[in-house]
Amino acid sequence: DSDADIIFFNTDILDAETLNPMNSVYKYRDIVNNNNDNSVEWLRYRSNVPWGKFIKKDLVILNNLSFSECIAGNDLYFSVTTGHYSKITRVDIDTIYHWCLRREGNISSNISKSAILSKYEQTKLRNVFLLSVNKTNWVSNIFLQYWSNMRKIGYSYGEILNTLWKDTPRAYRIRHIYECFLFILKRFININVFKLK
Repeated sequence: DSDADIIFFNTDILDAETLNPMNSVYKYRDIVNNNNDNSVEWLRYRSNVPWGKFIKKDLVILNNLSFSECIAGNDLYFSVTTGHYSKITRVDIDTIYHWCLRREGNISSNISKSAILSKYEQTKLRNVFLLSVNKTNWVSNIFLQYWSNMRKIGYSYGEILNTLWKDTPRAYRIRHIYECFLFILKRFININVFKLK
């Protein structure tokens, strides 16, 4: 029994076919292991999945929290709201959960048009919530997150730019485009340096 509203804990990602650990054990594990004030804030506002944490039932009921009813990204809004309304948050570095991931056919790798647009709408909803509770440093850069996926589902560059510009909060537009430019520049430099070797 704990007084915590949420307890975050470590997870492993295993290949569903072999049960071998997968190398992409993502940022989450490093952040849980750090267990400082910054990592707790990251877990509360950027841990976008319901696994890797115990959530007290009272937190969900008292704040009337629920998952979005959509085909993909249904956990984004639930995760950010539970993180925000949690008064007492604890972190346990023990690995409690093993996530078995199929390399193909899982919801995370679904790049159908309907799945991408569903995740996009949920990310917008998450950003609106973060702005409403003055957690502006956790607002997602939707340019970085969705540019390449929107190209994959047939959007033209003009359509993408217009959509992302319209859906990005006004105060963040220039900063988010600048972050995208830096990201693309770094990738370009890395690719060319690799070719020179």
